[in-house]
Amino acid sequence: MQPISILIRSLGPADAASYRACRLEALQDRPTAFGSSYEEESSQTVDDVRRRFETEWNRDDNILFGGFAGEALVGTTGLSRAGPMKRRHKMIVWGVYVAPPARGQGVARRLLEAAIAQAGSVPGIARLELTMEHGNLAAQTLYEGCGFHRWGTEPDGIQIGSDCYAEDRMSLKL
Repeated sequence: MQPISILIRSLGPADAASYRACRLEALQDRPTAFGSSYEEESSQTVDDVRRRFETEWNRDDNILFGGFAGEALVGTTGLSRAGPMKRRHKMIVWGVYVAPPARGQGVARRLLEAAIAQAGSVPGIARLELTMEHGNLAAQTLYEGCGFHRWGTEPDGIQIGSDCYAEDRMSLKL
């Protein structure tokens, strides 16, 4: 596999169409890896996604990052501050995904490093948390390599149809 050059940057309203396409691909490719579903998100239009960028995902403590190979968005991750006041010292890493052709080339690590650096720049943030699909060794290796530690497993974290899947909880002290 020939290495590809990747640009990591925050996403914005102009990226709505490419983000939506990448997100829907992720939800179809790895349905057990995400809390949301293709069925839920496919009903959102590009304009809906653009509005979310304009109103939700445009702050230092609620941001999306993308990995680009040329003009193509090949990976994403989100970073959101926890909502309740007593949890505002934490941020949640979510939606980590890399398209199959770009896997194995460090894209996910670079996206995660961008999220960690961003979280470290937000006043009052002391910890990052994430949830991952139990048994996903590639994700576990990535997260542990970036300093995350698994602290628990939820046996039936998500349900798809009648099947339940466990999720691991991980955290990183900044």
